[in-house]
Amino acid sequence: MASPSSRRTAYTLLELVLVLAIIIIIGAVAYPSIEASYGYFKVQAAADAVKGAWAQARERAIRDGIPYRFAVIPGTNHFRLAPDSPDFWTGTTPDAEDPTNPPLVIEKKLPKGIVFTPAGQDAPPSPPANDNSKDDEPVDPTAFVTLTVFLPNGTAQNDVSIRLEAKGASPLTVRLRSLTGTFRTLTAKEAP
Repeated sequence: MASPSSRRTAYTLLELVLVLAIIIIIGAVAYPSIEASYGYFKVQAAADAVKGAWAQARERAIRDGIPYRFAVIPGTNHFRLAPDSPDFWTGTTPDAEDPTNPPLVIEKKLPKGIVFTPAGQDAPPSPPANDNSKDDEPVDPTAFVTLTVFLPNGTAQNDVSIRLEAKGASPLTVRLRSLTGTFRTLTAKEAP
């Protein structure tokens, strides 16, 4: 049996340094996969936001009997959905004719670091370095570029493909078919 004076009551500095080194090595090995996983979820969230806006636009166009426009500011993460009337796209929003059923107006942003990439463009534009605006801060409606208009018969004016990318993640393409008004998400392997 060991005497009380020979018992160790603390760790040595060498043991602490070895444990810290092992933790740092494990963290360095795990970081790239964690970052890639986070990028995947950001791209998926952006695709879901676009598809959600398209679903709302199609549903409201059918229900209200008026066309709804989906527009973006290219090279940024801003998008807007509103009735396809000049009144909603000139900077002033008119009063609702029916206060119990006002027209749908949505202005949002994709997750940070993801921008709208026009179809056929090889590399996405870099996100603006000074874009610190909040989700609820309005953007000038005249800055938006129309991608499509959802019609009251359930179709859209034109086909749309939007590529969404984030650093360290595979890109996704969200595609809208105008004739049917349906949309789907394509992986990098599925998209042309």
